[in-house]
Amino acid sequence: MRRRKLLEIAGIAGIGGLAGCTDSIPGMSGSESTIQDSDGDGVIDSEDYAPQDPDVQEKSDITGNNSGSKESTPTETATTNDRTETKDRLIKYYKQGRSEYGDDIQILTAAMNHVDNDDLDSAHQSAKSARGGFKLARTKFDAALGQSKTLNNSDASDICKRAYSSADAMHSAADTLLTAIEYLQNGNKDKADEAIGDVGAYLQAAENSSPRKVSRLKAAIGR
Repeated sequence: MRRRKLLEIAGIAGIGGLAGCTDSIPGMSGSESTIQDSDGDGVIDSEDYAPQDPDVQEKSDITGNNSGSKESTPTETATTNDRTETKDRLIKYYKQGRSEYGDDIQILTAAMNHVDNDDLDSAHQSAKSARGGFKLARTKFDAALGQSKTLNNSDASDICKRAYSSADAMHSAADTLLTAIEYLQNGNKDKADEAIGDVGAYLQAAENSSPRKVSRLKAAIGR
């Protein structure tokens, strides 16, 4: 019963739809495992202008802004520098959150595979690791949200809130899967099946608010 449920959850309720935030999905091989983020910057290789450079995601990151500029006063320069540093921190925290989020999708998928294979000890370890990882991702997205508020940029704030909400739902999914595994270890299959059903709901919620691409955030703040 639980194997069928977990397979349905993984295939329908969220894991597949969240694959764009991760490097690859465990259990896939060959042409199926096409999602790569070689430099770990939160942007997959197929959408990354420099897939081996974590500091570059778009051509504009290395060409810069070549438009003309007027001479700035010291006060204007300081204000501009402060906003530039805030934008840099925002992007850094968001990228870190996406990277952690993607890693933990793989770990959670592994936990579900272990349950399917009745390897409950490994499943418990993986689910516990994923829960901690999603908590960290949530913290990073929250830090990014704080920087977006400093910039008073509502579009960037909405992107960060969406990512935070997804990471929070994934944290709940991992936590609930951990509970289901513990029920199975104690021989309570009915309770385990109920918990596994709840995992699917959390995964669906996470998919509905999956983190936007880093390039989307950059566009929102003019980077």
